[in-house]
Amino acid sequence: MNLLKKALDYMERIIAIKKQLGVLFKHGKDELLTEYDIDVIDDILSVYDGQGKSFHYDKNNVLSQSVQETLFNEKRTIIENCLFGVDLNSKAVAICQLRLWIELLKNAYYKNEVMETLPNIDINIKSGNSLINKLNFAIGSKIGQGGVELEKNTQKLINQYKKLVAAYRGVSDKSVKAEIRKNIESIKANLHSIYNQISFSVNKNMEIVFDYGSDSSIYRDAFEWAIEFPELLDEKGVFTGFDCIIGNPPYGLLNKKQNQNTSISVEPELLDYYKTSKVYEWAKGGVLNIYRMFICRCFSLLKNDGHCCLIFPLAFMGDATNSKIRQFVMENTQVDFIEAFPERDIESKRVFKEVKMSVCILGATKRKVPSSYKFSVRIHRDKYVDDNNEAMFISYDEIKAIDNKYLSIPLIRQHELSIFLKMTNECKRMSEISKCYTGEVDISLHSEFITNSSSDHSMLRGAQVQKYYITNDISQGDILFLKADGYLDKNKGEKSQHHNRRRIVMQGITGVNEKWRLKMTMAQPPYFCANSVNYLIPDMTDDFDYFILGILNSKLLNWYFAKLSTNSNVNGYEIDGLPIKMGTVEQRNEIIQLVGELLQSYDEIKVKEIDDIVYQIYGITEYEKPIIEG
Repeated sequence: MNLLKKALDYMERIIAIKKQLGVLFKHGKDELLTEYDIDVIDDILSVYDGQGKSFHYDKNNVLSQSVQETLFNEKRTIIENCLFGVDLNSKAVAICQLRLWIELLKNAYYKNEVMETLPNIDINIKSGNSLINKLNFAIGSKIGQGGVELEKNTQKLINQYKKLVAAYRGVSDKSVKAEIRKNIESIKANLHSIYNQISFSVNKNMEIVFDYGSDSSIYRDAFEWAIEFPELLDEKGVFTGFDCIIGNPPYGLLNKKQNQNTSISVEPELLDYYKTSKVYEWAKGGVLNIYRMFICRCFSLLKNDGHCCLIFPLAFMGDATNSKIRQFVMENTQVDFIEAFPERDIESKRVFKEVKMSVCILGATKRKVPSSYKFSVRIHRDKYVDDNNEAMFISYDEIKAIDNKYLSIPLIRQHELSIFLKMTNECKRMSEISKCYTGEVDISLHSEFITNSSSDHSMLRGAQVQKYYITNDISQGDILFLKADGYLDKNKGEKSQHHNRRRIVMQGITGVNEKWRLKMTMAQPPYFCANSVNYLIPDMTDDFDYFILGILNSKLLNWYFAKLSTNSNVNGYEIDGLPIKMGTVEQRNEIIQLVGELLQSYDEIKVKEIDDIVYQIYGITEYEKPIIEG
């Protein structure tokens, strides 16, 4: 149904935009349509006069006839020449084809008392796996292998193919329609056999090398972009690509078990194809998420200077597994805008009511631009794009200055960008001081060693960790303990001995909308840590680790973290990337003393004193403090 909704939305909005731009002409005339206004209201094309009265077709009224003909032929032109769709679900394709036909029927008109013939519009909406193809294609290159020159007979086939597709749209006779369909499929099979079943390339000696290919089942649902839409080929067989691509790709991890279910299940052979295909090289990172492959596919189909607009998970902005696809987009395209919708908990404000997910919209042009080029990022707290919301303009250079490793794009306002750049200028990263680890005891894998008996060794869970103290008063779950001897007998890795070290511990999961995302304290040995806890082991010399704890528990670092985080996890790589400034010896000693006192007895006044010193260390002005604390 996504394919259907997208096709209808785009068609109706194109007509409304043409009217708003003053370029909507009456059908068959050099006269603008001015008597009626056209808009899309609640996803429906609305036509109304100056008094707000809705348009109704009257075949005996000249103006009404002209408006109806205009709407019909605008829709027909868009459907036949501008809308192309592919979906793996053949039922979704059939529904979309039928609905587009019904949409035309809404504006069908009579001419000489006979209803205008409806065109065949099913040929642009097709079924197949748009991520799989066997026949190579590249923008500006001839289809096939190695750029080998097309034979004249093959060029004739392509031109004949184009003519048949054009003729098919206007045919009403069923037998003629069937014959054209047969001829189209024959040409497609011919082209497929020439370039696919026996493909070829040119070796270093300029000799043609034939490759008989594979009959692997991965190509069962393959969609051959190079030949399925002849409009994308010129008369010489050069693949020209699309002017514009708009999409809502599927989201989900491939073959990743989540709560006994697989997010998106694919055959191992198909997964191997995705992982080894050069087309999807930039989509890699962690467990493969299918939406990242659709971004790669989008730009492979887009002509140079073509535009794309895609909606997908907000994880694109900051998640480490998305770093390669961010790099690809920012180094190979002109990002025009990003609209961010972080809300996921309040159902009425979610973009997709039925899906508890934060999303963003990317608009980009396929052209390379200097790394100093700035693009806009806007944050919307509701499900709609609000043009009144302030845009933040940021460049790839500035993104690299903030996060050179993962290229995270912060969710901030324009006046906050200067603070980010100030914080990251000439700083150390936390990873240079201590790596962030995940707690050594896995609650599931090590369950045989976990008990409820206080006679066993203490073990921290994430919910027990608060700012500067540990609590046993938790709202969910039980306080757990560990049979340490049994655990240590079977676990000999590096982390198994960390319980003997003084550690900065933190909650591994905090709500995206929580005021405090970073909650840390000091754990004295011999505490063990469950995997809901993350921890650091900085140098203890002169209580330097107390200084680091004070910096990380400050309002400033909490604010910085929240602006880069796109989910509820406090990931180790996010902690590793936090900017740390050393300050003066006096400033460090002040924080060390205050942290020592806070670990003995929590005191808000001392917490504020640390915040003020941290502001001084990072050069935060009186003007900037309310921005952080607001």
